[in-house]
Amino acid sequence: MITEVLESILTAVISVIVMFILTKLIGNRAISQMNMFDYINSITIGSIASELAVSEPGDIIQPLVAMIVYAGAVIMLAIVTEKSLKLRRFVEGRSVLLMENGKLIDRNFRKAKIDVNEFLMQCRLQGYFDISEIETAIGESNGRISILPYASKKPPTADDLNIVPQKESLFSNIIIDGKILWGNIKRLGFNEQWLETKLKQNKIKDIKDVFLCTADRNGELFVFQKSRRHDKDDKFDI
Repeated sequence: MITEVLESILTAVISVIVMFILTKLIGNRAISQMNMFDYINSITIGSIASELAVSEPGDIIQPLVAMIVYAGAVIMLAIVTEKSLKLRRFVEGRSVLLMENGKLIDRNFRKAKIDVNEFLMQCRLQGYFDISEIETAIGESNGRISILPYASKKPPTADDLNIVPQKESLFSNIIIDGKILWGNIKRLGFNEQWLETKLKQNKIKDIKDVFLCTADRNGELFVFQKSRRHDKDDKFDI
């Protein structure tokens, strides 16, 4: 019994290690960035990995080789499509113009395999509930829709208002869940005394009460304390 448990642990660990290595070789890509081939290959590799995890130690060669072959296919295709524009268009598809000058192009909807309801949903998700505000819409090869509104419907920028905005600084985490990240504090050019002063200004008595604290190079600090609330009702329990 103990031997079987140890064998299961061993094959599961091997499966996890191989999956991790292959994922790093393939590259980290969001699902929305994957084409259909990448997506199906990822599912297949995951299925083979689960099979490897429950295999006998002597039977792991076949699923292991299969995982490597599938991952190799993804890597090789990525290399080839990077070199060849024609092959890239064949594999990943082309962008399709769905709307131009405020007019829907119905034949391109069929070409992009998208219906009007899905188009309207994606418009709403991007904040366009009235499609008359949209000048151009493009169906991308990853299934998403890029939208260009009419110039009169665009939100004004600082240049439009003749305003020179102050340059924004990147915020760094300096405390996470009660733990101080001294490396980030030093990179910002501050020290322990500065941190103590800032925490006192924010009425923080104990570091352990801080859930998250961020700061920028100008010394601006944002502190989020740990919540002591115990809500009985979930606002999203519907």
